[in-house]
Amino acid sequence: MKILKPDHIYASPRYAPGILAGNAIYTAGRVPVDLNGDIVAPNDARAQTEQILDCLEAILAEGNATLKDVVHLHTYYLYEEDMPAIFDALQARMGKLLPPHTGSRQLSSSWEKRGIRLELEVTAVVGK
Repeated sequence: MKILKPDHIYASPRYAPGILAGNAIYTAGRVPVDLNGDIVAPNDARAQTEQILDCLEAILAEGNATLKDVVHLHTYYLYEEDMPAIFDALQARMGKLLPPHTGSRQLSSSWEKRGIRLELEVTAVVGK
């Protein structure tokens, strides 16, 4: 098992951003924060999706994978009306046909206060 923790992304001291176990990569849920843990693009779902994907790409790269190697995607979202912007950003980076996907609505006053619109986590297979 290898911990995937790129230097140029925020990483909580309480958990690893990603783990390579065998040929599978599992990521922790990523919210839109910069290296200092500050919220990126408050209340802008598309910009937040793009920033999260940047971080996920860095995590996957440490395990020799890319977004094309993702086999499952889980989106936690605050508002249903953000889903078209989220999907547009996902498809722009991952292709029109996304991998199997789960969406879960989050009813979070903390997210609402801080301007967080979504969280993404992925599972990827290296060398599939």
